[in-house]
Amino acid sequence: MFINIRRWLGPPSFEGDEDKSRAAMLLNIVLWVLIAAALLYGIFAPIRPELVVRRTLIIVPFVFALLLF
Repeated sequence: MFINIRRWLGPPSFEGDEDKSRAAMLLNIVLWVLIAAALLYGIFAPIRPELVVRRTLIIVPFVFALLLF
């Protein structure tokens, strides 16, 4: 089960093409950093109560868009 999760979270590997594999690895790292940053910002940044809905409407689609890539 953990192997399937690691395979899903990890970058794709292209047999015989190191440049493509390296580019996929770097893109995977950038995407996971952006997802983590958006989630951490949404959770820990101070916010006024009237802006909670606005922040949620911005962060949730952003994270979903990053997950689709």
